[in-house]
Amino acid sequence: PSFLNLGGASVGLQIGVQFMDTVLVFVSDYSRQILNHATFQLGTDLSVAAGPFGEGSGIGSTPQAHVLSYSYVGGLFAGISIDGTVIAHGPQRNGMVYGNVSPVQILNTPGYQAPQIMRPFVDALNQYVR
Repeated sequence: PSFLNLGGASVGLQIGVQFMDTVLVFVSDYSRQILNHATFQLGTDLSVAAGPFGEGSGIGSTPQAHVLSYSYVGGLFAGISIDGTVIAHGPQRNGMVYGNVSPVQILNTPGYQAPQIMRPFVDALNQYVR
């Protein structure tokens, strides 16, 4: 597991506050190659929401997906927006867990060799993603 920083922009008619916890699972060799770059863009999303509930749609189809995302969203939001997200490696958090190791070295380390603090996360992935 590697820590990443997310940043992005949203354009549209919108008001409110929204919080999101996201787990990204890179499921192909191509997705591992994407992670070797310093930053990358996952794509865009068109969302419509009113109140604490909402729905969105993206471009692509699940059978050909290289990256799966699992999100929990909370807050109060109303509007329509077009969003884009850029992802970069998180050197500060990775350094706290792995020490002075490059992102490529972290990503080439098998999950079972991850530091002890990451074991609960690795175990949960092994249980639910297989």
